[in-house]
Amino acid sequence: MKTKLEKFEHLEFSINTGYPTAFWYSGLLYTIEELKDGWYIWANKIEHDDCPVFEEKFNEVSEIFSYDFSDGKTLKDIWQDIEPYSMTY
Repeated sequence: MKTKLEKFEHLEFSINTGYPTAFWYSGLLYTIEELKDGWYIWANKIEHDDCPVFEEKFNEVSEIFSYDFSDGKTLKDIWQDIEPYSMTY
């Protein structure tokens, strides 16, 4: 049985810590993390893959919450469909 989040606020808190937040969504393992030069989202098809399918940089954490994951859906829209992989909450 896949693990699901109980509240959107758990995902929001984990991302805001700046530590890596990872979850499965739509067949991809997404990772969100704050690095020295900004915030990043990248996605891999498998765990521990050094060649992401894509990578996108953001200047502010708030931009991540409006990022379009698919069909105009943001984290607020998809949070119940993700499978947490690594989170802080």
